[in-house]
Amino acid sequence: MNALPDAAAPTPVRAAGTSQFVGFRLANQNYVFRIERIREIVIPTGIASLPEVPACIDGVSNLRGTIIPIV
Repeated sequence: MNALPDAAAPTPVRAAGTSQFVGFRLANQNYVFRIERIREIVIPTGIASLPEVPACIDGVSNLRGTIIPIV
């Protein structure tokens, strides 16, 4: 049986006037952002806890050499 040649993935088409969103739930609140406003979504590894920070902060993580808060 012959393998099919690689084909380019079809480009998604959106109807005019529509938008795409990314949503998530944090601390019993729902949040939604336009997908154009999202730079990246990262699953942190190695979260370090900090003393005396607000309860909404789980800790900090190193993202490519930059320390970022984890909520």
